[in-house]
Amino acid sequence: MTQEKSGWAAFLLKIKSHQPMIIPPVYTSVMITLCLASVLWSCMEGILPDWSRWTASVLMTLALFFNMFVMPQAIRAGYLVSMLFFLTSWRVAAMNGAFAIEIICFMTFLVMVVQFAGMVVRNWKTHGITGFTEALMWQLGLARMYFGMNEIGHSVEKIFAGQASHDKLLHIFMSLGTPMPDVFVILAGLVEFALAFGVGCGFLTRLAAAGGILYFLIATVPFGGEWVHGYAWGNRGWEYIALLIVFYASLLFSGAGRFSLDAWLIERGLMPKFLFPLCAPRSGIEVYRNTVPFNQDAV
Repeated sequence: MTQEKSGWAAFLLKIKSHQPMIIPPVYTSVMITLCLASVLWSCMEGILPDWSRWTASVLMTLALFFNMFVMPQAIRAGYLVSMLFFLTSWRVAAMNGAFAIEIICFMTFLVMVVQFAGMVVRNWKTHGITGFTEALMWQLGLARMYFGMNEIGHSVEKIFAGQASHDKLLHIFMSLGTPMPDVFVILAGLVEFALAFGVGCGFLTRLAAAGGILYFLIATVPFGGEWVHGYAWGNRGWEYIALLIVFYASLLFSGAGRFSLDAWLIERGLMPKFLFPLCAPRSGIEVYRNTVPFNQDAV
């Protein structure tokens, strides 16, 4: 019994020593557990229809796994991937009117935002604001996460939210004259989720950014019609599309920055060298490989 307590205490001490934030992962793990319980309850009550009950449940379970087991040891990887799955499951619930899940998820999201702020504060306290580079790392990380994970909403309505949402998008694609509309609805949803992962989490970021530019050009020039409606987004113009394309193009120059899966994998020697050009320019790769560990545990 003493050994068990000793082992558990040692585990908690190890987790505590790896905290770079105001709110440790254990608190968000509790919150995500409540989200998962709410999802499962909604499934039993029939609030989440057909396959959305499975996607919401599996995605929230994955969010909990990465938050509980990965984040204490690898903060960047755990936080980014957990956030991706959490937001996707939340969006599935929101699109199906699961109000109880939405409320709990909103509160959890606020806690995760504070966690991100805590990473920034702890990083600056640990290493100091070493010039403009530190500030730019966080600026790029925040913007990249938003523009990448913004695609979650578009992906969910096509492939995660259930049959009714899928059929609605199918009719829209048919009205646009898209060939094989059922195939292209699914394909578009998969591409958008890949963009959320690649850009939002910063994995093979330059490849994801290039793919995003190509996707939006194909989706809007021959099919969407935004480019013939003028500039203003309120008139279904090309304002928003151009914003996304310009931001993705900027990632071709910089890569994702250090708050990314690319940097985390390269720092540990886990990214094959032939994939380096798909992550960042050579100067960025050297930064990932040679700088001091991010926060206390090279997260």
